[in-house]
Amino acid sequence: MVSAASAAAGPIALDRVLCRRLDNRFDGETKTIVSVPRAPGPTATANDDGSKLAVCDAAKTSCVDVPTKGVFQAAVSPDGKRLLVASNDGDSAVLAVPSGKATVHFDNRRDRTYTCGAGLWLGNDVILAFGNDCSEFDAKPFLAHARSGKYIAAFVSKKLTENGETLYDAAPLDGKLWAVAMFDHYEKDSYGTVYAIDTATGKIRATATGTAAGGATIVEGKTTRTIDKIADCR
Repeated sequence: MVSAASAAAGPIALDRVLCRRLDNRFDGETKTIVSVPRAPGPTATANDDGSKLAVCDAAKTSCVDVPTKGVFQAAVSPDGKRLLVASNDGDSAVLAVPSGKATVHFDNRRDRTYTCGAGLWLGNDVILAFGNDCSEFDAKPFLAHARSGKYIAAFVSKKLTENGETLYDAAPLDGKLWAVAMFDHYEKDSYGTVYAIDTATGKIRATATGTAAGGATIVEGKTTRTIDKIADCR
């Protein structure tokens, strides 16, 4: 229910994609966080030595093996034609399916040593790279063009630093707008944050911050409104 103090919904309907899910914290505590739905899509599973990825459609009725080298993490583009991977040597790249040929390599302009970890696809043309430090625990996520590798912007801001266990989910809004959920379970007072982000520029258009009561506070421009309760993620 939207509180009486809430303003009318702005041009970004962030409300319609918000949901809440349980996070099992590292210390055994369970808490509810604000997030977005996980849409079904193609998946990639690495073998034991990172030499092959099994790429399957959403229904897992059709799978192909993609040759790789030292790859244990991968995200499949929504159209199933490309893989976003990060190898053990820190090379973050897009591979073609099924050849495994690298079509694009990414350079994190925030810090060129932060290229480990894979990332998320925000549509077929833009990726959110996790930007993990290859030898330490922190991370500097960023946006880049999936077809050219061109750096777009730091995710949220140049000051944002996350870690190798930060949780991300994403859902489309309208056009170039995507809702990206982020949660760091090491922050005990955090209940998750969802950003409405323009993937063409990296600019944040609205922010939803989870509350302890299972709702969210949405800030868009100069307008702040509160949602008392959010439905569970399905």
